[in-house]
Amino acid sequence: MTSMLRAAVIGMVVVAARMGAAADVPVRYTVTDTDLKGVPAATPLTFTLYSDAGCTTQTHNQVITLQDVTIIERLRRLTPSGGARPPKTDELHATLTGVTPAPSHYLSVTGPGILPVGATCQVQAGGAGAAGWIDAGSAVHLATDSDSVGIGTQSPSASLHVAGTALFKNVVDGVNAYAFQSVSGAPLLSISTLEETSPSTFEPFVKVGAQGTLFQPYLGETDHVVLVYTANGFDLFRVDSAGRRVIVGPAENDASLVVAGDLIVSGTKSFVQAHPADPAKDIVYAALEGGEAGTYFRGSGTLAGGEAVIELPEHFTLTTAAEGLTAQLTPKGEWLQLYVRELSPKRLVVREASQKNGRFDYLVQGVRSGYENYQVVRKRAQTPSGEPIARK
Repeated sequence: MTSMLRAAVIGMVVVAARMGAAADVPVRYTVTDTDLKGVPAATPLTFTLYSDAGCTTQTHNQVITLQDVTIIERLRRLTPSGGARPPKTDELHATLTGVTPAPSHYLSVTGPGILPVGATCQVQAGGAGAAGWIDAGSAVHLATDSDSVGIGTQSPSASLHVAGTALFKNVVDGVNAYAFQSVSGAPLLSISTLEETSPSTFEPFVKVGAQGTLFQPYLGETDHVVLVYTANGFDLFRVDSAGRRVIVGPAENDASLVVAGDLIVSGTKSFVQAHPADPAKDIVYAALEGGEAGTYFRGSGTLAGGEAVIELPEHFTLTTAAEGLTAQLTPKGEWLQLYVRELSPKRLVVREASQKNGRFDYLVQGVRSGYENYQVVRKRAQTPSGEPIARK
């Protein structure tokens, strides 16, 4: 394992290693010096790796001549007082090539002049002794699918368990800077940036699903605006924290809540204002409700020659259907025989039966254009499990 890798894994608890590509593995083997001393340099030695301490399951076999052994190091061994003098000992250093990584490596060396000191099957530091990491050259990984990495914890509960803070930095901005995928490779979540040209900045955004919803600071506006929209650019939801506004759908408005679409509630739709005489109370009015998408306009008129022609405002004309109009007339100050001579989204004509003059109030009601077939009784919405949503 490289020194860079060791620095990267300080503080990690690694349980085992993941199988990877073949790699070069340095090995060491301890033998007696006396038996090795007289062996010719061209003598072949057989280096055999095993995956178990009993050296029964072979994983690699390679022949290296004595002269090609990287290092033959003389080991100094101390003699305890009064004890028997130990044999002179050498340590063979070599690098085996094309070794399949494994959690543990055990080495046995055979050939002329080879007499092991200690066990014949000697454990190597390149397997489990390397803290569970496998360095395969271009990749560093663990060994089995059941292994875990813990940072700040000795009991990781997931493949990667971070108990504390984490910092992720990408060297470049752009699409899919960070991505999360399902086992089948389907996009689940990506964290990326988009470049805004004026001013020239990179705006972060989060994308859910392959064609799903995107979250980002709204391009072209200040940083206090957060936008939620579909992959094809359709605005779903916008939050303006500075202006204290929430906008649902593609709409522009100065209201605190703007909904581009239907708004359905199970309770009342109310407005609240402070009680002018009692600061501990509010006045709460509920909106008028009915079985149609209604429109209205009201006002006062004056008869001249027994007739009054009232031009209704343009906003009422543009939003009200031609069918379904009604008008209510209320005389003021005296009794009048009022009736409606003409009624349309543009005009109200009122006459008095005996052609008297006078004043009156009127209320014209209609149906919002495009909503003439509003359905009052509908199938109840269901929960994800198929159960009807409970209502009060």
